[in-house]
Amino acid sequence: MYSDIKSIRWVSSKERAVKAVIRDYEASVTHLEQVLETSKKTDEKAQAKKILSDITQVKFVKYLHLMVDILNHETAVSCLFQASDQLIYEVQESVDALYMKLHAMSLSPGECLQTFYDMFDADTRLYKGVKLNGPLPKSFDQDKEVIYFIKNISQDVLNRFSNLSDAPIVYFKAFDHRIWPTSLQDLSVYGNEAINSLCEYYKDLLTTEDQAKIPEEWQQFKVRMSAMKGMPSQAALSQILKLDEKLFVHISKLVELLLTISPSTAACERSFSSMKLIKTPTRSKLSQDNLHHQMRIVLLGPSLQDFDASDSVLHWLNNSKGGRHVVHKPRAAQPTSSDAEPQSDVHILD
Repeated sequence: MYSDIKSIRWVSSKERAVKAVIRDYEASVTHLEQVLETSKKTDEKAQAKKILSDITQVKFVKYLHLMVDILNHETAVSCLFQASDQLIYEVQESVDALYMKLHAMSLSPGECLQTFYDMFDADTRLYKGVKLNGPLPKSFDQDKEVIYFIKNISQDVLNRFSNLSDAPIVYFKAFDHRIWPTSLQDLSVYGNEAINSLCEYYKDLLTTEDQAKIPEEWQQFKVRMSAMKGMPSQAALSQILKLDEKLFVHISKLVELLLTISPSTAACERSFSSMKLIKTPTRSKLSQDNLHHQMRIVLLGPSLQDFDASDSVLHWLNNSKGGRHVVHKPRAAQPTSSDAEPQSDVHILD
């Protein structure tokens, strides 16, 4: 039951699960107590007794509220990572902001944890009408265990994303036009070393001409991107690839590499979900080609409201080996039993 929370993969789903435990806490305790009183199954009563003992501990309820505060911040960052318009060098900003929010919680309790302190009556040991067991909670500033726990989680966030400082991700930071210097003199030397490092890192994917021309195009590229400082990074880069393709033939390869580095696997997970909806057990003969085409339509195609089916219908009509029978002759009406005439050639055998 409650141990299943640990097996939930997605942060947002874990947040909803923990909140559900708090919301239905009193009802859950009442249910487990009824199981202990009425159940005739030994294993069922033993399981209910163990769960009831765990969830009526002061420490359990306190940390349950603490996890809501932590997961609230982590869920917000998780949703940002799943956005399709976020570039890899923009992830570090979200990670730093998450660390700061978590670190601030080590100095003063979060909203949900503060609610627990307010609702728990130390004299009666009651929380939502349920009597809790175990040591009484200390005041937040004296609770070294909770503060240590929060600081560890904050540090784990930085450790988890420490590879953002590794090559080649750190070199792509040079493309972040929001932080470029404003003076042409400073801009002329900005990011030059990073671009050379990218050329060296991807030398197996770049031609000799690419490696020679990219540093030259980089200067013109910075001038063009500087004029788009008010635009989001991905939109500005995509616009340059569309409108200035001939001007930036070589450096566009680095831009394309940047755009293909995803901050998360959310797009892949959404693809798996779409595939499960398409390839159901009842469609066991669905070929790989057909599945591929349908997946492309679902993931990359327009919505039903924006889709014009005219070209598709014409393609279906004109590309059949045996031809399409669009207009059918109406089927002849079958005679009813009352209209049917007796068959003269029917012989009855003795």
